Amino acid sequence: MSSSTTTAHGFTTYQLKILAVITMTLDHIYNYLSGILPVPFWFGLFGRLAAPLFVFCVAKGVYYTHDRVAYVRRLYIAMVLMGLGNWILNHFMTPYGVTIDNHVFSTLFYIAYFLTVLELLRDRKEERVISLMPAVLLILPFLLAALQHYLPEGWVRTLTGVVVPSPFDVEGGFLWVLLGIGIFYTMARRSSLAVFYAVYCALFFTAEASCGLNLKNLFTDNYQWFMIIALPFMLLYNEQKGGGSKWFFYLYYPAHIYVLAALAVLLK
Repeated sequence: MSSSTTTAHGFTTYQLKILAVITMTLDHIYNYLSGILPVPFWFGLFGRLAAPLFVFCVAKGVYYTHDRVAYVRRLYIAMVLMGLGNWILNHFMTPYGVTIDNHVFSTLFYIAYFLTVLELLRDRKEERVISLMPAVLLILPFLLAALQHYLPEGWVRTLTGVVVPSPFDVEGGFLWVLLGIGIFYTMARRSSLAVFYAVYCALFFTAEASCGLNLKNLFTDNYQWFMIIALPFMLLYNEQKGGGSKWFFYLYYPAHIYVLAALAVLLK
């Protein structure tokens, strides 16, 4: 895959992640504290920027990383640790009416995982090497998810879901995994990326507009389509990593959610 032309102008990966962190924080403040504090609705609206930008950055990360296996492994560890954290904290918070269901690490992990396997399949095809391993790796998450249904209800089944979550149960659902895959295979050309992403957002708009073509529905009730505002930032990406620590994002994401959830419990 040929990458877009590198330029000094535009946004680096780090800058896009910072923007995603800011809008994500606004969104989570709205999710956890609205109804308790007078949080404006536009916190949630502009929060639609966050997830698409993180998905975009992961797709770029898979493309540029020198070690895809290490990248996938890092996301997997983050996913499992946060899954365990959510499980433990929900045991104490749910009785107070607060449940932590945010877990974008699971979505980002599966995007990186499937892209790595798909690229392995493509490399095998180009090398004319016959190997069943990539095909097995491709279906393995779905097979393990199906097997989980045969486990008895209880902590074993829950823990298994933390360690090997179903690709359909990740935050945003499998559609968000497909978004990451689609971005990866269209991002070589900005025009292709723009068309793909616009169509993806249009599908959300069509589904949500069916509930009512009015401001209340489209801007306060069903506003996932507003993620279209992330597209200009993707198109202005300059193919540069930028400065800053990658570990900040791995630490900030669970930390700010747990702080907001604790505040919601204390303020209720």
